[in-house]
Amino acid sequence: MTIRNVQQVATGTPADEVNGLTQADGDVILKGLFAKQVDRLYDEIDSIVKEWVQGIVGNDWMKEFAGYKTKRVTQLIARSKAFREEMLDDPTMLSYVDKLMLDTSDSYWMNAAQVIQLQPGEKAQFLHRDLENYPIFRAYGPKGLEVMCNCIIVLSDYTEEMGATRVIPGSHKWEDFENRGDPSQTVAAVMEKGNAMLFAGKLLHGAGEIEAIVLVAR
Repeated sequence: MTIRNVQQVATGTPADEVNGLTQADGDVILKGLFAKQVDRLYDEIDSIVKEWVQGIVGNDWMKEFAGYKTKRVTQLIARSKAFREEMLDDPTMLSYVDKLMLDTSDSYWMNAAQVIQLQPGEKAQFLHRDLENYPIFRAYGPKGLEVMCNCIIVLSDYTEEMGATRVIPGSHKWEDFENRGDPSQTVAAVMEKGNAMLFAGKLLHGAGEIEAIVLVAR
């Protein structure tokens, strides 16, 4: 099996072209999508992240999934003016999301907005599809409706050592969505600060093993 790297396009690439890549691979990196905003966002949330308690409250499964030390700062819309006024309704980003979601839906809304700071020593997150938030859709496999998507925005350069999200391009087309693949099938979504990765809720992915701290807005 040949593993494909995550394809990258320049911000401003026509929405039809970007949609073609997400339909083919399940993911695409948008170079420089928020390069002008990430420093302002970082400045607004840096002190909050520093004071945020590591880990997450929940059962053992949730702690394993979310990370025992990973910080997850929620309610980003309320905490960051840059995110709220400049990024949330960015027309270029929305043009790409529209193509992914509006073929099967009348509208869509934001489910969550958070900043994630991965901590050194965290294990790789187990591979999952975000549509599993709604388990019934697993049974429909690739023929099911697109019920959600994600956009990961990196606030610093995103390397394998820093736990860059690992994905299996093409896994959104696998017939059996109970099959969650194997880490050996993944590639790291390495990105420069200000880049973003748009990916379908059907795509297998998970945070990588951490050797250094990284900030991610999602």
